[in-house]
Amino acid sequence: MPDYQQILYEKRGRVALVTLNRPEKLNAWTGLM
Repeated sequence: MPDYQQILYEKRGRVALVTLNRPEKLNAWTGLM
């Protein structure tokens, strides 16, 4: 998976967690996301 700065990705067994990492913008989506 590419190295994103605004998205955190973590795999726990068969579950993948995708977390938005933009606390300064209240984790709002961007066009790149």
